[in-house]
Amino acid sequence: MNKKGFSLVELLAVIIIIGVLATIGISAVSTYTQDSRKSAFSDQAKMYAEKISEDRAKDRLPVDVKDKEAILLPIENYQLDEDDDHTTTYGKLRSEYSYIVLTNNNNTFNYYVFMLDDSNHAMVNVEFADISKDKVTTDQNEIAKIMNYRNVNANSRLTVGGKVYIIKQSYSQFVVLKQQ
Repeated sequence: MNKKGFSLVELLAVIIIIGVLATIGISAVSTYTQDSRKSAFSDQAKMYAEKISEDRAKDRLPVDVKDKEAILLPIENYQLDEDDDHTTTYGKLRSEYSYIVLTNNNNTFNYYVFMLDDSNHAMVNVEFADISKDKVTTDQNEIAKIMNYRNVNANSRLTVGGKVYIIKQSYSQFVVLKQQ
């Protein structure tokens, strides 16, 4: 006898297979989206560091960075283009926690990114050459390492690239650090 239609078992098997494939697909798309957002965040951090590097090369920084010194430059003072409102793929940058530190050690200049947005995505103490999507973090212990440059004082210490700096002089728009 020739039966037409599907049995309940066959129908359930198809539904289960579709469910498994949908779960895998949603997970893959979610991972791809998250990776894309992290890449955009790290690309933005790199562009801010490049902007400050360009300003240093053109002698447009507010002060010269002497040997064994660093300058902490708030990102809010730099715009990548006319429409730059300092928004990342996750949210608005928190200006009090987002800055580039330019260090000078024996006339070797390095740029370190400290960047945090209002959704607690951050890049903490990442050297320019190491900026990548893998350095974007939401780890609260890492985020706690970002110094609030608006509240620096003579006793403040900032570890940048494995070296400890103290405040040499604080201005309204930037902070000069001295290697300890």
